[in-house]
Formats: sequence, structure tokens, C-alpha cells
Amino acid sequence: MPRQLRCCMHAKNAHSTYARHAVQDDAVPASVEGVLGGEQHVAPWDAVESRQFVEMLQREVCMGAARALDVGAGIGRVTQDVLRHYFQGVDVMEPSPKMLHAARVALCGHGGVDEPTPGAATTACADMAASSTAVSTTSYRFIQSGIHDFSFEPDVLYDCIWLQWVIGCASDVQLIDFLRAAGSALAPHGCQCGPRCQIQRSAHGPDAGAGG
Repeated sequence: MPRQLRCCMHAKNAHSTYARHAVQDDAVPASVEGVLGGEQHVAPWDAVESRQFVEMLQREVCMGAARALDVGAGIGRVTQDVLRHYFQGVDVMEPSPKMLHAARVALCGHGGVDEPTPGAATTACADMAASSTAVSTTSYRFIQSGIHDFSFEPDVLYDCIWLQWVIGCASDVQLIDFLRAAGSALAPHGCQCGPRCQIQRSAHGPDAGAGG
């Protein structure tokens, strides 16, 4: 079985349905305050610690820097504050059209080029802004989909599959099914990352046969 790195916090049980939360997302403003239920900002250490975590995985687990998947991305805050600094490409996945549009505007304005993907509403663009980090140019694909109906493309592998707030919005069955499918879409040394959950290392790594 794949080697697994475990967070210190326990896994959270989610009993609500993802579809219900997607409907609720369409009823709230597409802003930080909206997606955080009234909070006007996120503590700065949230992004700092997430970036340190990604750096640790790339340094100690040899996680690649080609492509990441931001699952349940909302308005794109995690991609903007964290993922775009470490990956050449990020797939931004979100079921709410309003939230996905806000993410696209925040990340690359209105200059994207439509690139339809079978089974999903997808647009793509490139962020050409200068950056002080190792990755200075990040391309994005914006995918309107939830974890319950997302289909991984057979020719696309991810170095990082990032699940954050979505964990509390999916049922246990939906989350388990998605994580199982995601495990097959990991690049060598790829990781599934999320708060209060396991981080699964790709079976293609050198320690693939080792125990937990």
C-alpha cells in the first residue's frame, strides 16, 4: 500500500452533502467575507504555514512542481496565496459558477482562453506576473465541478492535490471515493494534502512498499 504521512490532527467526519453546500455557495457573496461566513480576513499565518508545508514536501518528499489541483477552490484564495508560488500549473476546481468566476478574475483577469474539457466547464489562462519565488509563471485551468462528479483525465497527473474547506462539505462516502480516485492521478512523489486528514504519498515513490 502507499506510504502515508499523517497530520497530527484527527480526520473530520462530514455528514452533509456536497451538493447542498454548492447551492449555499451561490447564495453568499463571492468574497473572503462570504466564503468565511462573515469573517473579513484570514490570519496571515494560515498562508505562511501552508507555504512552509508545501516547501517541506518538495524538499523532503521530492514532491514535484509541475501541476496542482485545488479542490473546492472557492474564490481561489489558496491558489493565489499558496499554490501558484510552487507549481507551474494549477487546476482550480469549484462547483459554484459564481465562485469560479471570482477565482478566475482574481488570478488572471479577463484575458483567459477557453479550452473546453470533456465533462467539465473549463477555461484557461496564464499568470505572467513577476514573482520572487521559484515559479514565476503559472497557468490555470478553471473547472466547474464538485468532487461528486469530477472525472480525472487519464493523461493528467498531479504533484499536489489540495483539499481544504471542501472536506467539511462532502459526505464520508463522497470524500472516500474522491480520495481513492485521486490516488491514481498522482505523479511520482505526489501528495494529497488537507487539514485534519491523511496526506497520501504516491505509490510510485521509492518507499512505496513501506508501511505507514
